[in-house]
Amino acid sequence: MFILGFSTIPNTSIFAESDDDNDGDGVRDKDDKCPTSFEDLNNYRDDDGCPDKDEKPASDILKMIPIIALIISFSGVAISIFTYNKTRATQAYADLDNLYNMGILKIGLDNPEFRNKAKTSKYLDPNIFSEDKRLKYETYAYMAMNICETAYDRTRDDMKNRNTWDNVIYAEKELHGEWFNAEENQHKFKTEFKDYVKNLAKPN
Repeated sequence: MFILGFSTIPNTSIFAESDDDNDGDGVRDKDDKCPTSFEDLNNYRDDDGCPDKDEKPASDILKMIPIIALIISFSGVAISIFTYNKTRATQAYADLDNLYNMGILKIGLDNPEFRNKAKTSKYLDPNIFSEDKRLKYETYAYMAMNICETAYDRTRDDMKNRNTWDNVIYAEKELHGEWFNAEENQHKFKTEFKDYVKNLAKPN
């Protein structure tokens, strides 16, 4: 119905919500916190109408979590292996020290002639050692030099402990050199160790 040429239907456009989107990012200006800046469409706060600046999308961070966890796991394993090897090496040296101190030196205290170079250098002389005593001494000399060879093997890459054990090896070499160099005992030790003992000078 028209009255005086004017429509009686109200103009409702002035009450409608604006559909304007000045920056063309799909977020209407009335909801756009940054109406003149284009929204980064990356599934990260895509409804605020603002660019994400330097913030890392949550989806990318989530994708990195398994990688980060894997790196941490490998690091943990590496540290565990290092700690285990370090602990095992320390324990090995402690075992050798105990074996030498509580074994070789203790037997030597109970049998002082076994620690007397004047006697051990003539161990085959029946006037020095009876046959029974000689057999015991030969077993003792073998034990002492065997521990020295084990220490030599275990300190190949550890010069700090090698220098410590060189004092022991030299002392045992001086005591049991006659027995160690005897032809019948050569097969009991590795050539590398025999050469090392032969050329070992007195440590400073």
